[in-house]
Amino acid sequence: MKRALAVVATIAFAVTAAALSERKENSSGNEFLQLREKRDKALAAVAEVINDGYRASLEQLLKRAIADGDTDSAAKIQFELQSIGTAGTSASLPARKAAPTPEMTTLKSQLDETKWRLNQDKTFMLHADGSSTSNWTPRKGRWKVIDATTVELDIGNIQRKEKVAVSQGATLMTWPDREEDQLHPQVARKIVPSP
Repeated sequence: MKRALAVVATIAFAVTAAALSERKENSSGNEFLQLREKRDKALAAVAEVINDGYRASLEQLLKRAIADGDTDSAAKIQFELQSIGTAGTSASLPARKAAPTPEMTTLKSQLDETKWRLNQDKTFMLHADGSSTSNWTPRKGRWKVIDATTVELDIGNIQRKEKVAVSQGATLMTWPDREEDQLHPQVARKIVPSP
């Protein structure tokens, strides 16, 4: 900081000296404008040096706050970085997970440990831990409730997240996107065990 102040003082002195030496043929108005412009440029150059050091320190602090899980401090630091003209080169803050609504919690409990039939040959299970299994692939998938009537499923041979609408008392799933060779959207029905 002392070095930055010394640089500021040196630049201010040089600007003043240069302005006084250019006094020859300029009117007072023009001289004043030139003097102010030079001062503004000198201050901007010094501020850039100071802000670069501040920015680098803030970015390191942001990384530590994110690593420590201190999202409140991390948000303040990231805001400060944005206010000095950068979003920072550090990783963005992790998105805060919205608390599940009561409807989402109810839907999850309705879907935990349920079995579903896609067609005569294909069935899949949604497990309470968020994993999924199917009878056509050994690959384990994932599932999660994303709102009161929608789940995100990954149940196939390859990793692919699909948003699926759940309806009719959590007994029917409908894929809104159809494949080109399908006449109707794909559906899955909950397999209700017989009493």
